[in-house]
Amino acid sequence: LYVLDRSKLGRMQLGNGQVIQSFQATAPGSPGIWKLAYRSDPQGAVLYVWAGTDYLKAYRFTSSGMFNTTPFAQSPMIAYGHGGALSVSSNGSNSGTGILWSSAARGNVEVGRGVLRAFDASNVATELWNSGQNSTRDSVGNHAKFSIPTIANGKVYLATFSMQLLVYRLLKAAAGV
Repeated sequence: LYVLDRSKLGRMQLGNGQVIQSFQATAPGSPGIWKLAYRSDPQGAVLYVWAGTDYLKAYRFTSSGMFNTTPFAQSPMIAYGHGGALSVSSNGSNSGTGILWSSAARGNVEVGRGVLRAFDASNVATELWNSGQNSTRDSVGNHAKFSIPTIANGKVYLATFSMQLLVYRLLKAAAGV
């Protein structure tokens, strides 16, 4: 992973002077990083990385202007293929409201069954929900490669290769529950 000096972009720099930090953010042998997400929370900035054949990882930006190169949180799941497409939602920067969304294929396939997942943004080891928990109601169908979950007005939108645009929202609680 390379962190660049935004004031030095646009030209070739002798000795890569525009690179202010670089580190191995993925497992050796991972096919690379295609998807990232960023969030600023009360504890500081966080970069989420889910590369192919690797775990979902969260890196904290430090006060020195660099990323801590050891993830502060990591999921117990390994991504197939190109990893998960990531988006973050929250109630502003309020602590405890961040959700990291990921859409991915269920196997190492170009087109196949997909899954939408919600992780606690402050600890990605905690999966809050996924579309396979009640597949009759929530199934993604065929995953659209590189389809990024889009969040607006309390809903999550996801395009699929099943000729659908899916819309997810909180369910109303049953009476007396």
